[in-house]
Amino acid sequence: MRFQRLASLARAKFAVALIVAGAGVYAHPQSPNDLSAFVGRWQINPGKSRLMKYGPHGKNELKSNTYTFVFTPAGPGLTLSAYNEYPQSAPSRSIAVILDRNAHPCTGICVVPGVQPGQTYTFFPIDSHFIARTTDVKGKTIEFLTYAVSSDGKTLTMTTSTADTPEWQSSFVFEKQP
Repeated sequence: MRFQRLASLARAKFAVALIVAGAGVYAHPQSPNDLSAFVGRWQINPGKSRLMKYGPHGKNELKSNTYTFVFTPAGPGLTLSAYNEYPQSAPSRSIAVILDRNAHPCTGICVVPGVQPGQTYTFFPIDSHFIARTTDVKGKTIEFLTYAVSSDGKTLTMTTSTADTPEWQSSFVFEKQP
C-alpha cells in the first residue's frame, strides 16, 4: 500500500511538470524547443551526485568518475551519447532527444539491455533549460527522468527514479567541459 501511494505521488509530481510545460509557463525566455543550453560535453561530479536507485542500503555506485554525457545537434533535436568511461572510442549508449511528446523507439544501445524492440523514450519540453523523459518497455513506464541546465550554463543535473521505487531518486550532477 505504501509503495502504491509513493508511486502515485511520483506520477503526480511528473504530471504537474508536464502540465506546467503544456500551459506554456517557462522559466527561460528562449523557446522550450531551443536545446542549445544542453549542447556540449558534461562530466559527472561524483562529490555532488547522489545515487539512490537501489535504496539507502543498496549498492549505489557511479559507473565511473569519468561518466560523461555529450549532447550534439541532430535533426529536429539532439543526440545524447553516454560514455561510461571518458574518453572511449564509442558511446556506451545513445538516444535521440526529440521534444514532440511522442514515444520513439530505441534504435541503438538501449537503457534496458536486451529489450529491443519494445523500448521507447518520450521527451517533454519544460523550458529551454529543463526537459523531462519517460522510458517505457513494452508499453509500461519503468523510469522517469529530468534534465536541467543551470541558468549560468555550467551545471547539468539529471534526476531519475524508477516506477517501482519512485521514492529513491538519484541526482547526477555534471559539469560543462571545454
